[in-house]
Amino acid sequence: MATVKRSQVVLFIVLLCFLSPSLIQTDGIESTFHQEAEVESTSGRQAGVDPDCTGLTFEDLFEYDYALFSLVILDDWATADMTASAWVNGSNSATVRENLDMLFDGLPGGNNSYISTDERDAVRAFGPSCIEDMETRVGLREGEPHTGEVSWNNFTFVGDGIALDEVNLVPTGHPESRSCTNFGANADCKEVPVTVTDDLEIHLSSTPDLSNMEFVQLPNQGSSNFTMAMNISNMTSGLFEATFPFTENLRVAGASMIDINDGVRGELYNLDSLEVLDNDNDQVQIRLELEFDRTQWDTERYIFVDFTTSERIENIPPVWTADSPQNNTKAAISSGTQTVVAASNTLNSWGQDLDGWTMTCNFQSSDWTSMIDQNGQWVVTHPADSSGVTNANCSLVDDLGLENSEERVFQFGQLFSMTGELSSDSKDIEVGIAPTDFVSSFDLTAHAHQVPLNDMGAPASLTVQGGVPTSMTLSLNGVKPGDIMVMGVATSTGMLDYAFMNNIDVEKPNSIPLITLQTNLLDNSNATWDSSGLVFVMRGNYVESDGESVSFSYSLCAFSSQGFITTSNSWEVDISIAPCSALGISNYVVEITATDESGGSYTILAEVTDPFAEIADPTTPEPKVDDEDSGLPSVSLFATLCMIGLAVMNKTRRDES
Repeated sequence: MATVKRSQVVLFIVLLCFLSPSLIQTDGIESTFHQEAEVESTSGRQAGVDPDCTGLTFEDLFEYDYALFSLVILDDWATADMTASAWVNGSNSATVRENLDMLFDGLPGGNNSYISTDERDAVRAFGPSCIEDMETRVGLREGEPHTGEVSWNNFTFVGDGIALDEVNLVPTGHPESRSCTNFGANADCKEVPVTVTDDLEIHLSSTPDLSNMEFVQLPNQGSSNFTMAMNISNMTSGLFEATFPFTENLRVAGASMIDINDGVRGELYNLDSLEVLDNDNDQVQIRLELEFDRTQWDTERYIFVDFTTSERIENIPPVWTADSPQNNTKAAISSGTQTVVAASNTLNSWGQDLDGWTMTCNFQSSDWTSMIDQNGQWVVTHPADSSGVTNANCSLVDDLGLENSEERVFQFGQLFSMTGELSSDSKDIEVGIAPTDFVSSFDLTAHAHQVPLNDMGAPASLTVQGGVPTSMTLSLNGVKPGDIMVMGVATSTGMLDYAFMNNIDVEKPNSIPLITLQTNLLDNSNATWDSSGLVFVMRGNYVESDGESVSFSYSLCAFSSQGFITTSNSWEVDISIAPCSALGISNYVVEITATDESGGSYTILAEVTDPFAEIADPTTPEPKVDDEDSGLPSVSLFATLCMIGLAVMNKTRRDES
């Protein structure tokens, strides 16, 4: 019973960072951010219809790869909508499934190394009410900037407004899927081992016409100075965005961050990485990349963002930072019509302005343009296969239109072109590199890549001299059959890092899976029979050199099934002879087929002998042949009876006469 309660918590990947403990009371931080800080971790495990899920953190149970959080404060300044999406991949997804299964310890089907659709549905059922109990880890405070002992106006969740969705927690049609074996399981219950590494997702949103968060309305409804505080402890990787209703003169006045270790406050320092945007509705939006070292789990981290609506005394133009590129910095372009010249995290470090800023560029050639896209990337649009070098003069402009008078000159040109050829054994590709004279030399690191799977081979590196053709060999190990791209990065002094993904018109062919049959060591038979004589077990191994998943099926007496269990590179299946018995067939020839993701298949045939079939009794004596005298056979029983009959008939006749 204890784990039922906790299991109702776990699906709350939806809140990821926001489901950890509220802003914990430490030196100078008020306990209203942690009203349930001392609740024991077992408090969320008590059975009940309305679970109490306070004091349990998402990060204690889950290891996610990336998460997106969006908080929209609504026009009433009293409600808000939170959306969140989390992606859990590979080995992390296996950890998530194992943690979920362990939470059902003591219940039928719980903690049995399998995660089932019944367990998934149990988590879904109590999800909204559990989330409603949890801390949001977000608070507001009206007045001058605050980072210490104040009473925070905490956000709370609204259960009726919470909508949950998950993707692939229990993969449909997985080769290792089986019907649930525990007592009380639903008829359609399916389960897979917790060790499966299929990617999964969790999503939180609001229900139609209802918001999923609320807070005490600010007295001045955002028209005066206020501070937003957030606890981002243990947020491993993600992006957080918050959007505010349109308010005259609303802007970010500053942002700061502080870490607390073992109750000791660190230094409060400016958070320059906070990005401030104005969307199409003239609403202020803040954006923050989240990163946290999982080895520093006990560290508490807090963000404070100060907002103001005070009249502007003087608008200061944006400035180039020390991390910005110098004049005549080079930027490589692709052979297409658009190139991402700088990622958002790189571009953000180039300029600084309290009102937010963008970059405007005047190109030497009229058919070139640039922009900062919705993802914060600097994107340059240019003619396809542009040759030569084109210059652009770029300056920073704040959101009020004030421009920095200091321009930076960038030089744009193609760095190299690529071709590819598949090796004779299909294990590698030979990549030809034809560099231009755009730079004197550059360092190149690349690997074979596949989209949208994001499968990749081992990387290779070399130094390329400008204008001197060369080549490199890239391994296809770990890359599935299909079209192959070359992905990598080129770096050179005085040039922005050039990230590329080139199509080289190479396709990796499919290698079919190979399967073998494991024979019995005792009698060299192809199967092991159970005591009923109605079912036998076949086992074997398989090899899939392309790294694709393999599904199995068998056919016997016109009946087919996929009830295989696979672990690592072995397979096993229980086969019933019932279909053969129904047809009066006692010769069991099994056809086993392995099929990979690309559709390649391999089939083996195996004959299984029935040890329970009737055989002649070796103790039954054979008929004897008497050849000692005349060589004639001995008198048979039939002949003896006939002789007796004739004797009786003769006696009768004599008596009558």
